Amino acid sequence: MKNFLTNKKNIRRLLLGALVFLTAMAQNVPWLPGIYGVRALPLLPLAIAAAVLDQALPGVLYGAFAGLLWDIAGPTAMPHAVYLTCAAFICAMLMRYVLVRNALTVGLLMLLFAAGYLALRWWLDYYLLPDEPLTGGIYALLRYSLPSLGYTMLTAAPVYLLTNGVVKRTSRRSKAYVPGEMRWTSEDVG
Repeated sequence: MKNFLTNKKNIRRLLLGALVFLTAMAQNVPWLPGIYGVRALPLLPLAIAAAVLDQALPGVLYGAFAGLLWDIAGPTAMPHAVYLTCAAFICAMLMRYVLVRNALTVGLLMLLFAAGYLALRWWLDYYLLPDEPLTGGIYALLRYSLPSLGYTMLTAAPVYLLTNGVVKRTSRRSKAYVPGEMRWTSEDVG
C-alpha cells in the first residue's frame, strides 16, 4: 500500500476519480438550483478533460465511471455510460494521434461532445420516444437544450482548469515544459 500511494500516477488517478465522483454528486442532487429549470452538466466536460489530460485507458475509465454515476442517479432513455465512454475514447485517441493538446482544442472537443449529447438526448426524447408533438420538441430545444449547452460550457473552463491543475501537480515533471528546450529525460516521461 505504501508503494501505491507514493506513485504520482496513482495519486493523480485517485484524485481525478474523486473529482468525477464529487462532480457527479453535485450535478445530480435535486436541491441544487437551476436557472429557470435549466441545469449545467459538468460531467460532460470533466470526462473529456480527464480523458485528454491523462492517458488513453484511464481516460476511458473516467468516462465510464462518470457515465455510470450519471445513470445511477436517475432513469432516463439516454445511456450516459456508453456515450461518455465513447466520447472519452474518441477524445483520447484524437489527442494521442491527431490533435495538439491545448486549451482551445480541448474546449472545442468539450463543445462538440456536449452539443452531441444534448442533440442525441433531444432526438431520443422527441423523435424516438415521443411524449409530445414536434412543437413541444422545438420548444424544449430552444427552452432547455440550448441554454443547458451554454451553462455546460460555462462550467467547462473551471472544470478544465481544475483537472489540469490536478494533472500538473501530480506529474513527474518538476518544471514546466518550454518549447524548444530539451530538459526532459526518459525518466520524466511516463
